[in-house]
Amino acid sequence: TFIFGKVKSHDITKKVLPRKGTFLSSRKRKQIGLKSISRNTELKYKDLLEMNNLWMEYIRQNLGINNFSELPSSPVDPRWEMTNQKLMKADMHGARITIVRSKCPSLVGINGIILQDTKSTFRVMGQDNKIR
Repeated sequence: TFIFGKVKSHDITKKVLPRKGTFLSSRKRKQIGLKSISRNTELKYKDLLEMNNLWMEYIRQNLGINNFSELPSSPVDPRWEMTNQKLMKADMHGARITIVRSKCPSLVGINGIILQDTKSTFRVMGQDNKIR
């Protein structure tokens, strides 16, 4: 009997737990258009200025500064690495940017507010109310 106690039976079935909720699959989200912003949206640059102001407050709190002149100006500053790490992890929706380098040369020089941030791209609303 001792030997049989160590052997597990293959007839034991696992309990199937009920799902806690139903989530949309990636394919369904794409069909509905949850992740996309269309080019003919009614958003205007003026509407995004409030989002930019909220982002400025968010980034000040995240970096722990009152004024952007307090940011480290050179890599020899001891706070440089910590500031870079915080900026890499920060949410960029609402940030005002200027594109200085891109694989597509026609995008260089465009400035605007970030609408969408994906793994490798930013969707930017320019001052001319066009989404790029």
